[in-house]
Amino acid sequence: MAIYHLSASIIGRSDGRSAVAASAYRAGADMTDPDTGTRHDYTRKRGVRATFMELPEGAPDWAADRPTLWNAVHAKETRKNSRLSREIRVALPAELDAEAQARLVRTWARDHLAAAGIVADIAIHEPSREGDDRNTHAHIMTTLRRFDGATVDGWAKGAARDLNDKAFLENLRASWEAAQNAALEAAGSTARVDHRTLAAQREDALAAGDDLLAAVLDRPPEPHLGVSAQAIDRRAGRPVSNRGRALAEVRETRNRLMTAYDTARRAAAFIATTTAGLVDRVSGARSETGHHNNRISRMFGLGRHAATVPDPAASASSPEPDDDTPSPS
Repeated sequence: MAIYHLSASIIGRSDGRSAVAASAYRAGADMTDPDTGTRHDYTRKRGVRATFMELPEGAPDWAADRPTLWNAVHAKETRKNSRLSREIRVALPAELDAEAQARLVRTWARDHLAAAGIVADIAIHEPSREGDDRNTHAHIMTTLRRFDGATVDGWAKGAARDLNDKAFLENLRASWEAAQNAALEAAGSTARVDHRTLAAQREDALAAGDDLLAAVLDRPPEPHLGVSAQAIDRRAGRPVSNRGRALAEVRETRNRLMTAYDTARRAAAFIATTTAGLVDRVSGARSETGHHNNRISRMFGLGRHAATVPDPAASASSPEPDDDTPSPS
């Protein structure tokens, strides 16, 4: 089912991480780290459904080549504590087919990342059989520095610090919600996602009188997995770290609650539709009966203007005149 997930983290030298190695793994590519000379060959990696890059307007041609791009990043960011990339990880709605999922993430990256002047290196991964990756998801690695054609190496002189602002990151979260919901609506799905905290969503549900949804939202948020726990769980092929097991448990609970809520909502909609249909049929039957009686009355001259002598029995049983009876002059 459609769930909202967007997390962002920094890939930096201070953590001993490599943007080249990260990109190679996510894209299932063969790339060599220029700092260590280590070759990272993940061409046999399974589960990589699609890879593509979105470049900002005016980016140099070499930026479209994945190994060249990240080697250039390493060459530019040489300090021991340099930040090399921001990775954004998003869950893709299960209600969309593979083509629609790819179009969704690619369009969003173009409109909100490339449009901000940075490269988006995107890899879509299939769900894992084990572990916490139970849904199709996308890894988006972005550059942290814009381009400048006036410089010798093509990079701007400083990092794009405005992209670290809280407002920018919050806009990414809100825009990812809007993009998903638009795609779900276009696909004819009634599923929707919400980027707000569970507490805020629960308050709105209570205000709207949806006690069932409020109960579903009354659960702990997902714990942050972290790089170390993620690596441990990946090597084991299942959640074995404390954080991994906690995350798997929270997601399992969420999925059960959302499935129960969706079933209840569908049942309520079915009952409402069925009841409305019954009411329409009963109303139609009454209308048809009235029409049939009027035809009989006309056939036997029993229309309201045909009777000139009141019926004593009718008068005795109905002290008040019927609405159809003309008032005596």
